[in-house]
Amino acid sequence: MARPFDAPAQKWLPGHRGVDLVAAEGTSVLAPADGRVAFVGRVAGRAVVSVDHVAPDGVGILRTTYEPVVAAVAVGATIRRGEVLGDLGPAASSHCAATGCLHWGARRDETYVDPMSLLGGRVRLWTPREGSVPPRATHGRDVSGQRAPGTG
Repeated sequence: MARPFDAPAQKWLPGHRGVDLVAAEGTSVLAPADGRVAFVGRVAGRAVVSVDHVAPDGVGILRTTYEPVVAAVAVGATIRRGEVLGDLGPAASSHCAATGCLHWGARRDETYVDPMSLLGGRVRLWTPREGSVPPRATHGRDVSGQRAPGTG
C-alpha cells in the first residue's frame, strides 16, 4: 500500500478519502462486489469509475471509486464481483506519479469509510498473472473478503 486511509476531522478538511494501492499501468481493476456502475468519466483530470453496491449490512448504498481507470464498463451496467471495471491508467495521471497506483475510495451514503475495512480481517493483496488463480488467504477469506470455500 502506498498510502492508507486518513479520514478528515470534518468533511471539508484535508485527508485521504481512500487507499492507494501500488500497481502498474494496464493492471486490470476488478469489482470487489456485485453492483451497478454509477459514474464513468473524468474528475480533476483523472479517469474515474464509481460503482454503487448494497451496503454490507443491507442498509444504504456503498459507493466504491477507482482512479485512474480506463473504463471497460458503462454507466448503468450491472457488474458482478470479479468483473473487470477497466485498466489502471498511466502513472502520470495518478497522484502516485513516481510509482503508479490505484486510488480506491469508499463512501457509505455521505460518509467516507476505509475501503480496507470492507475486506474484513487480515488481508493479503494479490496481483493476478495470466493463467493464475487467486490464492486462498489466511483466516478463511479470499482476496475480496468473502469466505473462502470450505472454511465455514
